[in-house]
Amino acid sequence: MDAALLTAAAITPAVAERLARLLVRVYPAEKTVGEMTAHILTYLGTLANFRAAVIENDDEVLAVAAGVTRLIRHGATGDTEKIIALFAVATHPQFRGRGYGAAVVKAQFARAGHDAPSALWQTAVPVFYEKIGAVRVRNRFVNSRNLSAPDANPFWEPAVMVYPPAAWRDHDEVIDLLGVGY
Repeated sequence: MDAALLTAAAITPAVAERLARLLVRVYPAEKTVGEMTAHILTYLGTLANFRAAVIENDDEVLAVAAGVTRLIRHGATGDTEKIIALFAVATHPQFRGRGYGAAVVKAQFARAGHDAPSALWQTAVPVFYEKIGAVRVRNRFVNSRNLSAPDANPFWEPAVMVYPPAAWRDHDEVIDLLGVGY
């Protein structure tokens, strides 16, 4: 099944609610469906460069991988680079193992080279992403815009991944996310 790539403008309240139902099912401690729907609609209003790769069946989202382009700063040179920030990756529990998760992530990976050189994200399940060509990076990450702790790691998951591996140029330097983790 192919993934559709939706822009922020395509996320109507009904689509946002379907996305919220899936996200609340997969990440139950986060928010209620109503809160998640409102969050999606509010957040998307600020992101012209947002894309959601989705697989739907009737009125249900079976898998999603969200991505937005944003800038990071390379510590050694101070240069900024646009990346695709991958987040909100989820597959309905009853539909896992059918390739839907890989399909939505690969739809985001296809943006690499067009919208930005690479995708960068955190995960608790790196093996899933390694199977589809991503690699772990060992950089130290900071958020200089966090005034109370600018040197703290803004990521909370144990692994940070990149795709495609060849596009990641900085293997040892500090990377400033220039914002919160995602």
